[in-house]
Amino acid sequence: DFRLTAFLLIPIFLVLLVKKMRTKWNNILTYLNVFYMFVLTSVYITDAAYYGYLKSRVNSTILQFFKNPIISMQMVQESYPWPLFIVITLTISALTYVIFKKIILTKIHEEPSSFKKSIPGLFIFTAIWGWSIYGNFSAYPLRWSEAFNSPNNFTSNLGLNPVLYLFDTYSFRNADYNEQEVRKNYHLVANFLGVKDLDEKNLNFVR
Repeated sequence: DFRLTAFLLIPIFLVLLVKKMRTKWNNILTYLNVFYMFVLTSVYITDAAYYGYLKSRVNSTILQFFKNPIISMQMVQESYPWPLFIVITLTISALTYVIFKKIILTKIHEEPSSFKKSIPGLFIFTAIWGWSIYGNFSAYPLRWSEAFNSPNNFTSNLGLNPVLYLFDTYSFRNADYNEQEVRKNYHLVANFLGVKDLDEKNLNFVR
């Protein structure tokens, strides 16, 4: 969740760094945040519904449902309280608009403190922001697979962020086996599985 937040803050900080752009881009910043919340709320609701149906977090395989949108939409209408989902999404988006317009923009336009006084806070914020993207204290950045250290399936799934997991799984949504590697190790795997009718040509693994 920290990583997702850090990524979403990047375009906002780029605008805020230039003082002249703060006033000019008021509406853009507002609608950008409303768009963020609309998309995030939609993904989180979809994730909850997806898990309730398949006991798995939403991933890139959900894109296959767009191949038959009419059938998929009919299934959603028959299986889920979709009007409630729409109301929740629009309500959160509207609240985001009000909060950003009435509170956050007011703070943004306040006269900033001197640069010297801002250095400690800027350093602390940058350190937290950078660590949020890296996500780990080890030599390797945080990976979605680390959420599956727990033997409890629900706990492991709870550790995943649906938005980041959706993007992470997109890169291997069409992943297939490597036939050359399978043929190379066919006898090893077949013997391990106890295959009696060995057939390396047709890659028989039937027991």
